[in-house]
Amino acid sequence: MKNYLSKNEQLFCLSLTAVLNQIELKLNKHWYESPDERKFLKYLSTYSGKYLRTVFERIGPDEYKRLESFNNRYDLKVFPKGGAEIERVNLDKDSMLDLIEYAIDGKCDNCTVKDPSTCRLRSAMINAFVPQLNFDGGCEYYVD
Repeated sequence: MKNYLSKNEQLFCLSLTAVLNQIELKLNKHWYESPDERKFLKYLSTYSGKYLRTVFERIGPDEYKRLESFNNRYDLKVFPKGGAEIERVNLDKDSMLDLIEYAIDGKCDNCTVKDPSTCRLRSAMINAFVPQLNFDGGCEYYVD
């Protein structure tokens, strides 16, 4: 038996751990409708946990630390089928602020858009949690 996990096996353990966390949450909050649902959730919780413990025992403490490190580098997200997959871009704060400043100077300066909800740049900045610049109503990013 091998004492390491391939990337696919690491991703599987990450996914299973996330599902197990959701099952535990559902059980603790009593989010089930019938005794059968609770029973089967308990089965899933018990046997998923046993599977993961068996894997962790097989790989040993050093590989387990690598797996923890791997898990800490990933977020598990669910996307609708056929939906565009969002790529994450990592920028330092100063670079992000520079991009925002150039975008606002180029597009928002003397903006003529009548309905701010139709502006794609505004939507992008709201989705990126860019702090509001204008508190006078209308578009949050409009500058005179």
